[in-house]
Amino acid sequence: MGTPVLYDWLYLGFMGLLPLILHWFFIEWYSGKKSSSAFFQHITALLECTVAALITLLVNDPVGYLHIRSCGVEKLSDWYTMLYNPSPDYVNTVHCTQEAVYPLYTIVFIYYAFCLVLMMLLRPLLIKKIACGLGKSDRFKSIYAALYFLPILTVIQAVGGGLLCKSELH
Repeated sequence: MGTPVLYDWLYLGFMGLLPLILHWFFIEWYSGKKSSSAFFQHITALLECTVAALITLLVNDPVGYLHIRSCGVEKLSDWYTMLYNPSPDYVNTVHCTQEAVYPLYTIVFIYYAFCLVLMMLLRPLLIKKIACGLGKSDRFKSIYAALYFLPILTVIQAVGGGLLCKSELH
């Protein structure tokens, strides 16, 4: 286990910025006009994603430090260990699935979970407090959009995490 190299950080940064960019896009999309409500929602989304990233780093190994230890990524098959079952003696197949690129794969899921929890705790209170000018049905549409795009991002990470990371390398 070592320190992630530059392309690992680029991958984590890319996957980490996607929720923030999508939050901001849907806040703008559904707020319609320039308003202080949209501005405060943008600030709240930034705060949610930043706090989620810090908590994610603090709960991963080494716990309590803003540091990541990870295994090196050599090949695309490192990301998809469930598709590679070795046969050490050429007779018996060892069926093992573990995360060879720990924590680059799961840390994104943990981050998305914290983003979702923080959004559900903070954003409805903020919107209820300051978005009185919007119609009742328009108030929470940016939250509803996040309830769609966060699971979609999770599936993209689950299925294509290795492809995304390896495509950024070359």
